[in-house]
Amino acid sequence: MLPPLTPGGPPSGIPRRLNLTVAEKAGLVAFLRTLTDDALAADLRFSDPFRR
Repeated sequence: MLPPLTPGGPPSGIPRRLNLTVAEKAGLVAFLRTLTDDALAADLRFSDPFRR
């Protein structure tokens, strides 16, 4: 069984370095930007999930 997750990072409290290359960092940033779509978030068609 895994220990419960604690807010603020690993149980030791010390953040882990990912040791990403410049290309990997750029790829990660590009991926994270795909998760944000301001046009979709502002579209009134999707503003109320309970509207019929």
